[in-house]
Formats: sequence, C-alpha cells, structure tokens
Amino acid sequence: MKRCIILFFILSYSIFPLVAQPYQQGIKMLEYENYHSAYRIFTQQVRSAPNDPMAWYYLGISLCYLGKADSAINVFTKGVSVDAKNYYNHVGLGRAYLEKNQPAKANEHFEKARTLTGAKDVNYLVAVADACVNAEYPDYNRAVSLLQKAIEINNKNAEVYWLLGRAYEGMGVSRTGDAVSSYERATELNPSYAKAYTRLGRIWRDAQRGEFSKNNFDKALAADPNFPPAYRERAELFYLIGQTEKAAQDYQQYLALADQSDDTRFRYAQFLFLTKKYADVAQILESLQGKIEKPVYYRLMAYTDYETGKYESGLRNMAEYFRRIDPAKTIAADYEYQSRLQLAVGNVEEAKHAALTAVRMDSTKADLLGDIAKWEYDRKNFGEAAHFYGLKIAAAPRRAQIVDYFNLGRAYYQNSNYAAADSAFASVVRLNPNWAVGYLWRGRCQQGLDHSNPDSVKGLAVPYYLMVVEKASADATKYNRELAEAYEYLGNINLIRNHFGSATYYYQQALAINPANEPLKQTMAAIKDRYKPTNTASIPLIQSPGGYQLEMTINGVKQNYGLSSLVSGISVNAEGLAALGWSPTESQTRTTVLKVGERSLNQVPVFVRADQQVPVLVGVELLNRLNAVVDYSAGVLLFR
Repeated sequence: MKRCIILFFILSYSIFPLVAQPYQQGIKMLEYENYHSAYRIFTQQVRSAPNDPMAWYYLGISLCYLGKADSAINVFTKGVSVDAKNYYNHVGLGRAYLEKNQPAKANEHFEKARTLTGAKDVNYLVAVADACVNAEYPDYNRAVSLLQKAIEINNKNAEVYWLLGRAYEGMGVSRTGDAVSSYERATELNPSYAKAYTRLGRIWRDAQRGEFSKNNFDKALAADPNFPPAYRERAELFYLIGQTEKAAQDYQQYLALADQSDDTRFRYAQFLFLTKKYADVAQILESLQGKIEKPVYYRLMAYTDYETGKYESGLRNMAEYFRRIDPAKTIAADYEYQSRLQLAVGNVEEAKHAALTAVRMDSTKADLLGDIAKWEYDRKNFGEAAHFYGLKIAAAPRRAQIVDYFNLGRAYYQNSNYAAADSAFASVVRLNPNWAVGYLWRGRCQQGLDHSNPDSVKGLAVPYYLMVVEKASADATKYNRELAEAYEYLGNINLIRNHFGSATYYYQQALAINPANEPLKQTMAAIKDRYKPTNTASIPLIQSPGGYQLEMTINGVKQNYGLSSLVSGISVNAEGLAALGWSPTESQTRTTVLKVGERSLNQVPVFVRADQQVPVLVGVELLNRLNAVVDYSAGVLLFR
C-alpha cells in the first residue's frame, strides 16, 4: 500500500515592525528559520543595549520559536520594565501566552498594548496578527480581522499580504485560494519576496501541480539564493515527483545554510523518513535522545519503529507521544501508525479503534480498514471481516476498487450471507463486465440462495455460469477452473430439467478439463442410456459490436436476434415490441413461439425492458431448453 506521510510540519515566518540596523541580521535569521542563530544575535544585542525594549522583544520572539514560552515570558516582562510605554513586549507576552494555550491571558496583553498606541497604528495590528498566526495555538480569524483593518489603512504593504496569506493557509483548504491571492499580491508589491514565493511553491506542490510549484521555488531562490526554506521545500517537491538526486542536492544545500542544531538534524531525519531511509532516521533519532523534548520527536520515533519492525518499542513511543501532545494537534497519520503497530502485535480491538479514528480524520486512510478486515478474514471471522471491508468502501466510495468489492463479497459469502455477497459481486461485474471470475462468484451466491443445493430446480445461478462460459472461453487455459465449475453446474441443471443433449455437452466440456471426475463419467453413462440425439447440426453465430447474434424466428418474424446469457426468456424494448408486431398498449404479459433451426419452443415469456439498448435479446438458457448450446470457441450454436 502506498502511503505518503508528509512530515514537514508547518513552520512560520514572522514579520517585524522595525528593521533598524542593529536588528537586521537577527530578523533575517528568524525569516531563514535559523532560530538558534537569531537567539544568539539578540542575546548579544540585549547585553550591549540592555535598555532597548526592542532587543528584548526580538529575543523573546526567538525563544517562542524555540518552544521556550516560559523563558520568553521572562524576557518580555523584562522588556516591559525597560520601557512601559513600548507596546511590543506586551504583544510579545500575548504571543507567549498563546504558545501556552492561554488565550484569555494573551488577550489581556494584546489589549494593554492597544491602549499604548493609536487606532490606526498598522504596526500594532500586524504585530498582534503575527502573534495570532505563528503561536503554537493560533487564532487565524482574529489575525484576518486585524490584517484587513491594516489593509484599509495601507494597502501597499507586502508584509501585510504575506501574513494574511499565512492566516488563510491556517484556516484550511477552503481558504487556499485566498492564501494564493494574498501571496501573489505580496509578490506584486515586492517582486523579490522569497518567503512568499516559497509559500506559493508549497501550495502548488500540495495541489500536485509540480510545474507551478517548482517555478515559485525557483523565483524564491532567484530573489534570495541563501533562503534555506526554499531549498528544503523544493527538495520535498523533487522527491515527490521522483527526482531523488535533485531532492538530495537541495536538502544538502538547506543543511549548509541552516543552523547546525539538534532541530536541524531532526528536520533532516524527517526528510530521510519521507525518502524511506528508515535505518538512517533511527540512527539520527537515537543520537538526539533527550535533546529534543517536542512531542513530534516521539511521533517520528514511533513511525520509524514500525517501519523497522520494532513494534513494541513503537507502541511505547506512540504512547509517550500521545501523553505529551495536545489532542487537538494530532494528525490522521498518528492514528494510522498506532493502528498498524497494534495490529502488528495482535491487539486487534485497539487497532480498530485507532483505524476508525484515522479514517474519520482523513478518508484516504481507508486502507487501514482493509488491513483489519484481512486480519479478521485470515482468522475466519468472516462477519467482522465483511463489516470492515464495507466500512472501507463506505469511507471512500469514489476510490473503491474492484478488489475491495471482491473482498467484501468473498467475506459475506464465507459468512453465508449470500444476498449481501451477490450485491458486492454485482459491483465487481459492473466495474469489469468482461472478468469471468465476477460472474463465477455471482453464480456461487445464487447457488447459496438456492439453499446451497447445486441441483436446485430453480436454477438461479444459470445466467451467471453461462456468462462464465461466454467470458472465459476467450482464454480457456487461464480460466480452466472457472470453466470446469460452470460446465458442471450447467450440466447438472440441464440434467434436472431433462435437457439431456445440453447436459451431455456441458459434462463433456467439464470432463475435458478434468478427466478424473468419476461421478461425471458415471452420470454421462447414465444419460447415454436414456437419450439418443437425433440432430447434431450447427448454426453459425454472427458476431457484432453489441455481442453475438443468431438467426431465429420469434412470433413469426425471422431475422438475426441478439443473444444474452443474462436474459431470462426474451427481452425487448419499444423498438423490439414493434418489430415483433406488438403494440405498447397491449397487455404487458406476453408469450410467443421461438424457433431455431428445426426446433421450436412454445409459451416463451417476453419481458419489456425500456432501458434496453438492443431491440430484442434472446436468453441463452432458452437455447439449452432446445438442447442447443453456444460454442463460443467454434463460433456456432450446436444442436445436441
């Protein structure tokens, strides 16, 4: 099963109100996502200018990106004490409390900052919006509202549109178009805007538009050849489109430009996981043990444990991940791997629960339900297997494949639920009307509905076994088992109905495939004692784009009529009614006389099918009643 797990979790770029010379290098490091470098730069800035509130602000922002919210609160508090009238450190405190998922406390500081500036201060609006977008627990709606106000004041600020795009992205796929428009507006205002091009590249990559994606990544690197995120994101694009060598080159370039830190090494492990180099991932993660406290470390450990067959270890790491992570931040892949790990150690009930959770979050994970169904089927729990095969199809019906319906039908059949099984195999036939196996299983189901009696006089399975003969005759070697089963059943049903000539033909075909079938040999000997064929002539079949035709006389009208294994009696549409001399207003119950060669059959039922494409279709089963059989390999109707 192909699974594509995107492990490049969304990192954010921040925009900053002041770009005076002392801050420029540190701000660049933040935009480059080199947070450790930014931290070192702003730490030095604070030491050299301890009374500068903006130095404290940027140092606190660096700590937020490093996941150290408590330390950031201490830094922002120091910034407030340095200059109580500067609102940026109050905004910073709001950001830090959002990192800790304390929105009420964050709002107190945002409001305090608002009282320290004017209503049309775009820098204030942007700073708070930036905090709302980039915090661990974002508030995208508030960010959009603030940024729209900023645009009303000044619609020429590329940074505002950039941040608006980030907010729209965070709202989900329904706002992707708005995000694209915002980023494109940002690049119109600043054609050298590397980070906006990079985000556009990500969006187009996720939309599987590789050409547009690469074009934007190339523009980002043309604008700034040293912009690390563009190399990293383009590396993932190259991997996804199969250009693995270019992917590796870009990622090495990213590593050369990024901070040489534990976080960078962890990000590299994520990339290696994506490229399926699980042993290398495991080696890096082992070296980082105890150095990265983020929950995603345990997530990647658990994923890697599964891929390397360390299932017990994987369950322990998955448990630790779930203990540390906010449930609202889990993703479908977490429950996917949890399910796979549980199933690998035989904890099927736990695996089911995790799989159902994953599928509720992302229907593309429906294969998990198929894996559970197979597990149950292999243990002969056929009812439960059918239940989960059905859940898999229901979870993503447009993606359901013929094998899904086949597995569902087989599980129902083994559980003796023949009606449900037949419905599933009907879908198999619908998806591939030329596959003999689909009709074979429908025949088996119909036998089951005939109370599992292969000699049932109802003969519900006849049309489907006739279809097996029709479809399998094109490759009798490949489908010899299916043909043997079909021939034997058709021989049996014709024997029960005293159609000895037809029965003899089908038994002969079955014995040609399996000469050691002693019961059939005995049956054949008994038939010879009771039935002596009087006419062994043949009539050639006429093959047309719509199927086979045969010259016959129906209701006195002699011409070529279509044959159908699935039709019972004679089936006509409005055109066929007229051709046979009937008015549509006459009684809907009709019978007629069918004559083929020198043989005829009276009181043949006629059924009207308004949606039928062919005017008249004659059931092959009717020919069997005349002791005539269709030999598809020879292209003739044989009289027996």
